[in-house]
Parts: sequence; C-alpha cells; structure tokens
Amino acid sequence: MNKKKLYSEIKRYAFMVLGCLSYALSLEAFLIPHSIVGGGVSGAASLIHILTNLPTGVFIVALNVPILIFGFKKMGWKFIVRCFITTACLSLATEFWDWVIPNDNEFMMKMLTGFKDGNPILASLYGGILQGIGIGLFIKYLLTINCFHCFGPCMVTEWGLEEWKDEILDRWNVINLFSMTR
Repeated sequence: MNKKKLYSEIKRYAFMVLGCLSYALSLEAFLIPHSIVGGGVSGAASLIHILTNLPTGVFIVALNVPILIFGFKKMGWKFIVRCFITTACLSLATEFWDWVIPNDNEFMMKMLTGFKDGNPILASLYGGILQGIGIGLFIKYLLTINCFHCFGPCMVTEWGLEEWKDEILDRWNVINLFSMTR
C-alpha cells in the first residue's frame, strides 16, 4: 500500500470516529434523555433502551448483524467490513457517551439547553444537528453505519417485487433524502 492510499484510509477512519462520536452524542445527550427516537437501526436501539434501560450500543450491533449478513451477499466483503467497523465504533461511542455524561439529567439539560428540565424542541434540534454532522462525515468519506440504505433497491428484485418497483424506489429515495438532511 502506497503512502497516499495509507494516508487516505487513516483519514477516512479518523473521520469515521469523529462521525460516530457526533452521532452517538446526539443520542445520549439529547434524544434518548427526552425519549425522542430517530429512524433506522439506531432509532430502534434507542427505543429498546428507553423501554428496557438496556445498553443502546449493544442493540446497535445486534440489530445490524442480520442486515450485515444480508448485505454481505449483495455488497461484498470489503463494504461489509467497513460497515461492521463503523457499526462497532458507533456502538462503542454510544456506550462511551453513556458513561461520560452524568445521569443527573437536570444538570445536563440546564447546561446543554438552558432549561432546568430540558427542552424537547431544542434537544431535537441539537440532536438533529449532531446526527447530521455524523451522517455528513459518513457520506463524505464513503462510510455507512449500516448497509440497509445502500442495498434497498436490490431487495426489489430479490423479493420479486418488480410490479411495485417504482413506488418502492420512490419511497426509498424520500427516506434516503430525509436521512441525509437530518
């Protein structure tokens, strides 16, 4: 591997870590404390955490495993290895912020939003900004926290949904557009 390619990979994974830290901070500091659930796998993991108080990071990995297995068949091993590394990093970052941020929500909410009990609207705004930063870094450096959005169109042919193809892909594109602008 030449120096330029090595530098490029180091840069990619450094920004992956920053993206994961930003995304996980949005979950642990703003969204989960206000019982706000986003979309996708991290949203499902957040919901499980809110309902059961089990670790969010564990469910981020657990819920991604079937997606990664299916994606391996469609996308190849290099892509799936990157997905898994990013997913594991997001899981660790989520648990890191859960450990770092004090459980005293009153203190954190006053510090972060200026309100004693927090403000769900500001929490949504700040959480969305932090998730947008994380997702923006993933997109810029060709990373993904799961491969579900990348191989969605493959599911149309895999499951024999040809007659629904246009409608499914239109909805898929709206979901992807929304997730990129969050």
